[in-house]
Amino acid sequence: MKKMLLAVNARAGLGKVAPALSEIIDCFQDAGYRVTVYQTRKDELPKVVENEAQGYDAVVCIGGDGTLNETVNGLMKCETRPTLGYMPAGTMNDITSTLGMPKKMMECAKVIAAGHSRPMDINRFNDRYFDYIAAFGSFVDVSFATSREAKNSLGLMAYFWEVAKRVPKLRSYRVKVEYDGNTFEGDVMIGMVSNGTYMGGFALGEQLDAHIDDGLAEVIMLKKLENVTDAVSLVDSYLSGKMAASGGVFYARAKHIKITTEEPLPWTLDGEFGGEHTTVECENIMHAVNIFAPEKSMIRHKLHTGK
Repeated sequence: MKKMLLAVNARAGLGKVAPALSEIIDCFQDAGYRVTVYQTRKDELPKVVENEAQGYDAVVCIGGDGTLNETVNGLMKCETRPTLGYMPAGTMNDITSTLGMPKKMMECAKVIAAGHSRPMDINRFNDRYFDYIAAFGSFVDVSFATSREAKNSLGLMAYFWEVAKRVPKLRSYRVKVEYDGNTFEGDVMIGMVSNGTYMGGFALGEQLDAHIDDGLAEVIMLKKLENVTDAVSLVDSYLSGKMAASGGVFYARAKHIKITTEEPLPWTLDGEFGGEHTTVECENIMHAVNIFAPEKSMIRHKLHTGK
């Protein structure tokens, strides 16, 4: 019988995890898994996964993007990695949008039980890992600065409210970006290294030709906005699908990325606080994990890679 480690963050998302847990376990057992449930505690999950995962065929986590990040950080310490599964119970859940996974937990459980998977790149960030975004600057710490109570009661509106409070305090930062032998220097308001087609609930995949399995990360630097006209132009370029060509955005795709700032800046990794740094080095690790995804997602992958 196949074995599954099911990591559950019962605190994530409106308390909807616990009532559905029994049905979720039944779904996986019907698919032939012997399920071991671990209720996550803050900061413990990476070590639990690192120590236990190699004895399982699948490691599935239920929670927000931060829960997935902790699971990935544990898996990346394993010599052999079981198939990863993610069931959304948070607020944004960008990675589920990227994978085309259902937003309802039971529908997501059925996809995982069906057993289809696809490769996904993981990115190193100094001595940590992230699966879809590392970012600094104005607004990007909104996710970890917004209280859990506000997230659970207001959902997406909690983020918009936090952003609205910060508008009068916008500032820029001097950065140097070295990427695969090239260099960019400038004043930016937001800097991101991403590996997904959604960020903060916004679709960027088609705009940036972004994929989660191509061995490259996307580097996005939003340059300093001098006036309202610049802001309007940037929004228009996004809405028209031309953000990558906008003069207000620096964009590149690379495997190795080094970002240096003149002062320590707080970073967010997959929506969670990633520490303050003046220098970060990122590396895209191609096909680092296999992750459960809908069969149609597998079809898109085959069309994209020819495999």
